[in-house]
Amino acid sequence: MHLGGYLFGLSYYVMLPLTILSVSTNQDVDSTLTNPSRDPAYEIFCTVVQLVGIFLFIYGSVHQNRCHRILSGLREGKTGTPPNVDRYSIPCGGWFDSLSCPHYTAEIILYVGLSMVSSPICLDTKQWIMWLVVLAVLSNLAVGAEMNHRWYLNRFMKYPTGRFALIPNIF
Repeated sequence: MHLGGYLFGLSYYVMLPLTILSVSTNQDVDSTLTNPSRDPAYEIFCTVVQLVGIFLFIYGSVHQNRCHRILSGLREGKTGTPPNVDRYSIPCGGWFDSLSCPHYTAEIILYVGLSMVSSPICLDTKQWIMWLVVLAVLSNLAVGAEMNHRWYLNRFMKYPTGRFALIPNIF
């Protein structure tokens, strides 16, 4: 792995929780969560938003795991033989049938769900920082997905032409 990518990833996963905690500790929890003047329909809407966020987080996590299992299976050798480290192959199955980087798509879905749970508009907490994180993740993974997609197209003459990089039928 490139040293710059490693250092960026290390700093990202150290700084992200600290950033979220620094924003959340400055919130006035009593005024945002216990406002008696809220409409019950609005409270139901907020609960639905958070439940959808939980569903998206779990859905993205499950599909990301499936994609990584497919990718790891590409390098597994037969019993008693070393993994195929010098040979590349085209991933197939699941979301790989329509995308070059479905594990990136799953990670974006996961982050959107996490943002819906941790900083929904309903709580009035001004925790927009999580949505900036989603934007950063989206832009970073979009660049990576495009690079991977081009690599697949250049590396494999029989690469499926109907696959998109990150978002089915769009990008």
